[in-house]
Amino acid sequence: WTQNISGSGAVTTLKPNQRPQTIQTLISGRIEKWYVKEGDFVKKGDTIVQLLDVKDDFLDPRLVERTEEQLVSKQQKIDFFRKKISATQSQVIALEGTREFKLSALENKMDQLRRKVISDSAELAAAQIDYGIADQQLVRARKMFSDGIIALTELERRTALFNKSLALLTEKQQKFQNTKQDIVICRMDMNIVQQEAADKIFKARSEIAASQTEIAATDVEVSKNQNQLANYVIRGSQRWLIAPQSGQITKARKAGINETVKEG
Repeated sequence: WTQNISGSGAVTTLKPNQRPQTIQTLISGRIEKWYVKEGDFVKKGDTIVQLLDVKDDFLDPRLVERTEEQLVSKQQKIDFFRKKISATQSQVIALEGTREFKLSALENKMDQLRRKVISDSAELAAAQIDYGIADQQLVRARKMFSDGIIALTELERRTALFNKSLALLTEKQQKFQNTKQDIVICRMDMNIVQQEAADKIFKARSEIAASQTEIAATDVEVSKNQNQLANYVIRGSQRWLIAPQSGQITKARKAGINETVKEG
């Protein structure tokens, strides 16, 4: 036997993707063009409608291009600072090399001056001995002349020898003092070379640190620009509403051109 039960209801389908679908926009915009009309059959991927952005931040038609230009500019800025760091590091190496070369030359000069001090000291000691001998001889000669033992010419000769030894002693003393002064000046030159090189190297390394800071800051801006660019590209693709699956257009919720729609 067969049993029948009557009732009311609606025909539907068990599969959700086979039920009527609503195509929603992810961005707010203004309807620019319809590519279909109610009753049309579409395939998956067909364009349904084109929207134009209505937000001020996205009205520029060259927004993506300008963002790409900003991105390229900041990447070039990073390249510039990297080249600057490389050049400044080379400058630091050159400054260190120049400093070592000058210090080496001054060290050699210092060694020569030290040897010269020893030589001048020996010459001064010899001149002091000669002066002492000449002084004693002059004293004896004056006594002998006053006693009538030697002639005036002998006294004059010994006086001339004394004056000569005195002049030589004065010359050797001056020479010895000049050499000692040259050593002091050489030490000062070494300190000046060290200080000047240290100042220039410190300045160069400060520039390197500043450039590294600029690179870090610009890297953040580059990442931000890349994120913006990706968002702009994706948002631009959202201006075209695409059929998510094949089917038939049954109803247009918005009908006219230039009507605005909100997200969703």
